[in-house]
Amino acid sequence: MSTLLHQNLLNEIISLDLDNVAKRISGLMCRLREMADCGESTADSDQLPFVRLCTQLLGSTIPLLHQYLNVSHHLLVNLLAAHRVTSKLLSVLLSIFTDLASKGFCLPPEIDESEGEGATEFEDIEGGGIGEGEGMKDVSDQIESEDQVALLISLQ
Repeated sequence: MSTLLHQNLLNEIISLDLDNVAKRISGLMCRLREMADCGESTADSDQLPFVRLCTQLLGSTIPLLHQYLNVSHHLLVNLLAAHRVTSKLLSVLLSIFTDLASKGFCLPPEIDESEGEGATEFEDIEGGGIGEGEGMKDVSDQIESEDQVALLISLQ
C-alpha cells in the first residue's frame, strides 16, 4: 500500500514537469528583459508597446503560476509525509522483528519466574453447583436431559 501511494505521488509530481516549466518561464522572462533593454537603447520605439503588452500578459498569468506552485508544493509535502510515515512504520517493524529474532517468540522472563508461585489450588466449596447444593455432593448424576438444566436455571 505504501509503495502504491509513493508511486502515485511520484507520478503526479513527474506529470507536473516542474523543470521544464521553470526553464520556459525563466527563458520568457530573459527574452522580455532583452527586448525591453534593446527597445530602450535604440531610438526605434516601435518595440516598446509590444514588450509592454507581453509583460502585461505575463503578469496576468501570475495567479495561474501561484496555483501551479501551490499544487506542486502540496504534492511534495504529501510525498515527504508519506515517506516519513512509511519510514517510521518500517523502523517499528524492524525493531519488532529484530527482538523476535534475538529473543524468540516466548514468554517474558517475569512471567517465566513466577510460573510456579501462583498455581491455582482447587478446593471443594460448600453450596457450589446448580441451585442450593448440599455439601460436596455433585448433582450432575441426577440430571437426565438438557430440559432439566434449563428448568433448574429458570427456577433460580
